[in-house]
Amino acid sequence: MERPSSGRDDARTQGDEDAAELAHTPIPPREFTERERLAHRPEIRGEVGALIDDLRGIFQRDRSVASLPNCARCGVCYHYFVTDDLEYREAEGYYVCASCAKLLGATRLPMVRRQQH
Repeated sequence: MERPSSGRDDARTQGDEDAAELAHTPIPPREFTERERLAHRPEIRGEVGALIDDLRGIFQRDRSVASLPNCARCGVCYHYFVTDDLEYREAEGYYVCASCAKLLGATRLPMVRRQQH
């Protein structure tokens, strides 16, 4: 003999189906980790917050250029550049970027080890 169903059983079955569906729904990724979120708070960052942001931008640019073919480091500032943007100083044996070349001018800066050319 079949038992008459109550409204509670139907609601429970629907709830189980909803829970099963939710369990298979992917969780969207967080935009920031807890550490990154805290790092954006002005009272924690203090006066060096802008400097940190600038350095982060410089390092991200440096890493993206370093992954390119035909790149080398400047022998003075050690940032990566495409070799077409560098000048190789034969006498000293290293590459120099435009900014460092301007600062050095005709000054020679000897290195312990020569960079590969």
